[in-house]
Amino acid sequence: MVAKQSKQLRLNLIWEKKIMNLFLKYKQKNLFEKYRVILTEWDRNSKESSDNFHKAIRELEKNNIPYRVEWRRNITEIGKVAYFTYSIILDFILLGGIIFALMNIDRWL
Repeated sequence: MVAKQSKQLRLNLIWEKKIMNLFLKYKQKNLFEKYRVILTEWDRNSKESSDNFHKAIRELEKNNIPYRVEWRRNITEIGKVAYFTYSIILDFILLGGIIFALMNIDRWL
């Protein structure tokens, strides 16, 4: 029984340490820090655009400038707008329900 409790205590301490390390990792970062990002459109179907894209990457590598290539899909942007619209509509429905309930509170009292 004591060995089982001791093992459970060690597991709890390990998890607490992991959670604290995760918290401290994000605490050390400044969430409101500004940084610069250069975004450019790249047309996959255009040979000129593709050549310019690879030329820019070669220049960045030549000058030892860190870079990151991100891929984005149009569907994610559409999804973000749809979700935002959905949440706004539901907020208005909820607000309307609260207002309706307050206006008719005398029926329930």
